[in-house]
Amino acid sequence: MKILCCLLLCLLLGGCASYGTEEQMMVVLLGVDQESDGNIRVIAKVPSFSSGGDGNSASSSDGYLTLTASTPDFSSALTLLHATAPRALNYSQTRQLLLSSDVLLHHTDLLYQLSHVDGMRSQTAVSVCEGKAEDVISAEKAVVGTRLSRYIDSTLETALQEGYIPDSTLIRVHTQLDNGYQDALLALTGLSAGDQQQSGKENSVQAFTQSTDGLAGKLPSTSGKSVQWMGAAAMDGRQLSGFLSGFETSLCRFLMQETRELTFETQEATAVFTPRYGPHLSVKQTGSQTTLSVRADLNMLPKYGAQISPSTADALITDEILRLLSTLQSMQCDALGFGSRAVRNYLTLDDWENSRWKETYATAQVAADIRIIRMDE
Repeated sequence: MKILCCLLLCLLLGGCASYGTEEQMMVVLLGVDQESDGNIRVIAKVPSFSSGGDGNSASSSDGYLTLTASTPDFSSALTLLHATAPRALNYSQTRQLLLSSDVLLHHTDLLYQLSHVDGMRSQTAVSVCEGKAEDVISAEKAVVGTRLSRYIDSTLETALQEGYIPDSTLIRVHTQLDNGYQDALLALTGLSAGDQQQSGKENSVQAFTQSTDGLAGKLPSTSGKSVQWMGAAAMDGRQLSGFLSGFETSLCRFLMQETRELTFETQEATAVFTPRYGPHLSVKQTGSQTTLSVRADLNMLPKYGAQISPSTADALITDEILRLLSTLQSMQCDALGFGSRAVRNYLTLDDWENSRWKETYATAQVAADIRIIRMDE
C-alpha cells in the first residue's frame, strides 16, 4: 500500500512539473526600454528548458529565451508580448524588473503600471540601468551555478548585505510612490566596463577615493560578472531625479538603520562604524525655519592602515552626512523619510497636505551631530 501511494504521489508531482514547463513560461527577468522612435519595448527572459535554446532568433546558448514586443505604450506592448509568446507567461517567479533611465524619465506612471501586472511577484527587485535594459538582460547569466533565478537571488542578497544597493522590492516601491512621507530608491545595475567595450559602447570607468563611491557599469571591477550592481536611482515621487553612488547608498541605508555597519575609507586608512546610539533622524520646525537633523553615537573599528583619531572621524562622517542630505535635497528625493517625522507636527492630514512639504524639504537647513564613542584596536 505504501509503495502504491508513493508511486501515485510521484505521478501527481510529475504531472504538475510537466504542466509548469510545457504549458507556461516563467519570466525570470522583465525589462522595459524606450526606443528612438518613442515606442516602448518590453523584454522578457524565460527558460527554454532545452540545451542551446530552440534554434530561433530569440534563443541563447545558456538555455534561456529573450522575448520582445514594441508598441507606443507599455500596456499594449505587454499585451503584444503575451499574444506572441509561444506559451502563457507567468510572473510568479520573476526575480528582477529592469527599467532604462530613459523610459523612467519619460513615463512617470510606469512603476505604478508594473506593480499592477497580473500575477507579478511582490518581492521582485526593481532596478534601473543607464543604458538599454535589453543589453543588460542579454548579458545577465548565472556566473555561479546554473539557475539564473537563484543566481539573481544570491547576487541581490550579497549586495543588500553589503549595503551598496537599496532594498527596492516591488511592494516597497509601490507603497512609496505617492505616500508623501518617503521617496523610493531603486537599485542601480549596468554592464561592466569590459562588456561595454565589447559591444562598442564608451568605457567610462570612474576614479574616486572611496572604492564604492561609483555607479554600476562604471566600476573598475574584475569580478567576472558581466552585470554590476552598485548605487541607486533616486525618485521624486514617480519621477527619476538622479543617481546615488554605492557609498552614498550605503550611508542612506545606515542612517535608516537598515544596515549595522558603514565602511569608510581615507587615503591612509579604512574603518568600520557601528551604531551605539541611533542614527536618529528628526525635523524641527520653528516658524518658517525647518531643520533636518541626524544624531548618532558611533563605535569606530579600525580595519586597514593607520588609525583615524575620533575627532577626525567626527569631522569626516559629519561632512559626508551633510553632503548626502544636500544631494538628496537637490534631487527633491526624501529617501531618508524626513516626511514621516514632519507629519507629526501637523494636527490633521489636511494641514499636512497643504503644507507643501517637498518645497519645505528642498530648502530646509541640515545639521548632523555625530560622536565617536569608542575606538577598538
